[in-house]
Amino acid sequence: MSSFSNELKELFIGRAMQIERREAGWTLLLGDEFQVSIGGYWRLRDASGILVTDLDDGHQFGLQCPVDAQATANSVLSDATITDTDFDPLTGDLKIFAGRGLIFEVLTISMGYETWQLYSAKGFEAAVGNGGLR
Repeated sequence: MSSFSNELKELFIGRAMQIERREAGWTLLLGDEFQVSIGGYWRLRDASGILVTDLDDGHQFGLQCPVDAQATANSVLSDATITDTDFDPLTGDLKIFAGRGLIFEVLTISMGYETWQLYSAKGFEAAVGNGGLR
């Protein structure tokens, strides 16, 4: 396991998660100290399948009202804390495991662009894309 994988585990485990829609994309808030700025796709799933994704946001899908991905994800994540992480150093994909079998995934969708960036209260920490840590 890479040192970055271990570092993510140390930083993330035990923290609460909340997703936030921002003008230029999405941000995963990890307590008050860390955030992951997402420039690619994300999804939230459990053993039953996909619960919501960033691409669902604003689509009606025959429902009474359009999907609010932020509200849906945060409702599911409201009392969950991070139990583990899995970072793929080859692709840069990130899985964050939480209670009740929840998995929040950030998926790398480009051979060149950075898919996500990690920030702490101190500022920029890391950027990740295809090929892993940059």
